[in-house]
Amino acid sequence: MRIILFASSEFSLPLLDILNNSDHKLCAIYTQPPSISGRGMRLRDNAIGVKAKELNIQLFYPSNINNTIEINKFKSLNPDIAIVSAYGQILSSNLLKVPKFGFINLHPSLLPRWRGAAPIERALMSGDKETGICTIKMVRELDSGPILAREKFVINSNETNTSLSHKLSKIGALQLLEVINNFEFISEIPQESDGITYASKIQKSETRINWNLS
Repeated sequence: MRIILFASSEFSLPLLDILNNSDHKLCAIYTQPPSISGRGMRLRDNAIGVKAKELNIQLFYPSNINNTIEINKFKSLNPDIAIVSAYGQILSSNLLKVPKFGFINLHPSLLPRWRGAAPIERALMSGDKETGICTIKMVRELDSGPILAREKFVINSNETNTSLSHKLSKIGALQLLEVINNFEFISEIPQESDGITYASKIQKSETRINWNLS
């Protein structure tokens, strides 16, 4: 299949690698625009942008993926399927309709728990004993599409956001490849209506140390 990947964080690097080495054609990658960071405050690509350039994969970073010009450019790539993993922009209904087999999303939680921007962080902050990773078909409503694959993962007591993200990213990359390799045989399982929670973006105020705690 002709695949387009939408990704912007280190979490998606194992997925990028596994798609690039698969029997499918990774035609292009969409990521967030370069940002000013690091010593010297220079404009730099994120980890996905850097890797895409190393692999000589066509790279796009529009500031607004949903405008007409960008949607038409996306159509011209003739994608069979598009994959989203920690991309950073909400996608419009018009964009979701473009690929032959639609969009699928790799989401690091046991949906419908922790829909939204920070599922790994919120699972840890809430003291969850387990989490997991899901591959879902994307619909307009945030992280609410039917589940195509789902795997649980027990959270160790010493787990951090970095360590858990690293583990789930590797599990998820293999899971998603299995889904697209067997796409015509995969059943769609609607998400449960009970147990829905939302993982809002981490605010700077939440990162401050409370010195009154033990």
